[in-house]
Amino acid sequence: MKNIPALGAFAVLAFGLSLFFSALPVIAGFEDVVGEDEVTTPAAPATPAPVTQTQAKPVATSPAPTAPAPQAPAPTKQTQAKPVPAATAPAPVAPTPAPAKPVIVDIKTLKFSRTISGFGYKKRDANLPSVENNIKAAMTVLLPIIKKIKEHPDGSQYKIQIIGHADGSGPEDPRGDKPGNITISRERAEGVLDYIVANYNLSRDMFEVVAKGSSELKNSSNPEAAANRRVVIVFAP
Repeated sequence: MKNIPALGAFAVLAFGLSLFFSALPVIAGFEDVVGEDEVTTPAAPATPAPVTQTQAKPVATSPAPTAPAPQAPAPTKQTQAKPVPAATAPAPVAPTPAPAKPVIVDIKTLKFSRTISGFGYKKRDANLPSVENNIKAAMTVLLPIIKKIKEHPDGSQYKIQIIGHADGSGPEDPRGDKPGNITISRERAEGVLDYIVANYNLSRDMFEVVAKGSSELKNSSNPEAAANRRVVIVFAP
């Protein structure tokens, strides 16, 4: 019983020796490899085996998020501009001709004389039908002359005379209530002037009344002739 531990130790030793001798070839090979590394020159670099490059498949990447475009603010009533119509070139305006200045006529070249007849023997009123027609015929010629007188700078200095005449049947200027030829001739001239002012819108200041009575008879051989009872309109500057 006392030899049992010795036997176990011997068995362990024997097992260890067997492992040692079995490992010797491996150890010798290891030494040979180490010796060859020390005496051999470095071999040419081995050509690396071609590496088959595999084309990398594109990795699908999600597109980078883009910032949204800024939106214009909605127009407000204050900022919303109305469309401005395209400007068009104004049409050329023809120059307005200056009004023609009136031609100033020398007043002294104007001459006018018309006789208003048809007064009855005892009639002084100028509003008889025959006298009215004679006044209208005279004014047809006189009105253009009056226009030229008004246009002249010194026209107000000139007067158109209305001269009354009477026949020689009565006294020239009797005393008392009976009218004489001077009074009758003046009344005839004033009657004609009243008609002209009322019907032709003319100023009385343009005229001058003159009473001749029977001092200038048109028919001196017959003082009571109707031709002597008349009114003469005269412009003779």
